[in-house]
Amino acid sequence: MKSNKNAIDMMEVLQKIAPLNRTLASKETDQALKVVQEYLPGSTIKGFTCGSKVWTWQIPMRWEVTKATIIADGKVLVDFDWHVLHLVNYSQSFSGTISKEELLEHLHSDPKHPEQIPFVFSFYEPKWGFCIPHSWMEKFTYDSYDIEIETEFEQGDMNVLEYFLPGESQETIIFCNDICHPSQANDSLTGLVAAMNIMSELKKRTKRKYSYLFLAVPETIGSIAYLANNPDVIKNGIYGIVCEMLGTDGPLVGQQSRSNDYLNFIMQQVLNESGLIYSTVPFLKSVGNDEKSLDVQGVDIPTISITRYPYKEYHSSADNIDLICSKKLNEAKDIILGVVDYLEKDYCIQMNHPGPVFLSGYDLYPDWRSDPKLEQYWLSFIDVMYGINDKQSIIELALLNEIPIENFFYWTDAFCLKNLASQKPHVINKK
Repeated sequence: MKSNKNAIDMMEVLQKIAPLNRTLASKETDQALKVVQEYLPGSTIKGFTCGSKVWTWQIPMRWEVTKATIIADGKVLVDFDWHVLHLVNYSQSFSGTISKEELLEHLHSDPKHPEQIPFVFSFYEPKWGFCIPHSWMEKFTYDSYDIEIETEFEQGDMNVLEYFLPGESQETIIFCNDICHPSQANDSLTGLVAAMNIMSELKKRTKRKYSYLFLAVPETIGSIAYLANNPDVIKNGIYGIVCEMLGTDGPLVGQQSRSNDYLNFIMQQVLNESGLIYSTVPFLKSVGNDEKSLDVQGVDIPTISITRYPYKEYHSSADNIDLICSKKLNEAKDIILGVVDYLEKDYCIQMNHPGPVFLSGYDLYPDWRSDPKLEQYWLSFIDVMYGINDKQSIIELALLNEIPIENFFYWTDAFCLKNLASQKPHVINKK
């Protein structure tokens, strides 16, 4: 399914959310969730109490910043107001004069990318720190430095957003997307807006075989808190899709689920059909994200991910809206929608007549000599014809017989159209 001009404008949403100081729980994180809610009418923002335990984890407090500066000899060397990444995310308050030696223990930079401010966080260990471009290190020649950090850790809720589209079955496919990463756009907001676009497309369809759940959460702790408080989602969740870092020029990377050959095969096939440069890797052999919460023992929701990781701007100030290529973002979104379309389309087949199909008698013989594009279908006919059974779905048969999905559907769709076969529903059930 190609891009729908009437769907959510992904770049427009990015422009509104990317500049915000989004983290695990804060006012600007809530603001970002409200923007998402505006584009997905019917979505709901839910809160989970800070400090409460979810599985083996504990939800951190809300975090707000009033000020953060480094001053030496009356000169401001670093200021949080210049860029939110200058302060280590979830820094503790600190006020005092310290030596250069002590300051360097709290100063972070990236020599490999000297003009970028690195994104550093400390959600679960109390500390404070600053981040600077490595090229700024030459400014730190003073013997002493005045540090002022005013932050607050507040009681309240860590908020997430959910948006549910019911289908003909309660079996649910979950899009889990991150809302955090302050001021950054590619990681992970491009995945967020791609999933929003897909949900808006699915809402317009008059028929959906599966139900769909869209989640916008703070990374890891957000998906853990949501799942821990929603056992029905675990019960009904059959597959998960995590998409992020989609807007750069890098090749696509499809990360497989932990152990589900059916879902992995569909992702591989859609990537291959796209004609784009891509690679596939085993589970958690690319960048790890919320698939770690879904596709794990006790939850067991097989989850794939689509990314363009790695890229040199990762976790830095250079990951901003100017980095995003709309064409690349749409390419990746179409890949993800292609996976959904195959899941929706898959069916079982019952042949209505014994014996092999008389192709010429039903005007089904592909004239591959006149149209070379049809040769791939002709070459697959024998494998399809003698691979059919009424016990497995078309995609399961394609996987079993090592035949491209599109080749199998070419024939079975044609058989059904000519009333040579009948479709039977196929719905994946949570085992």
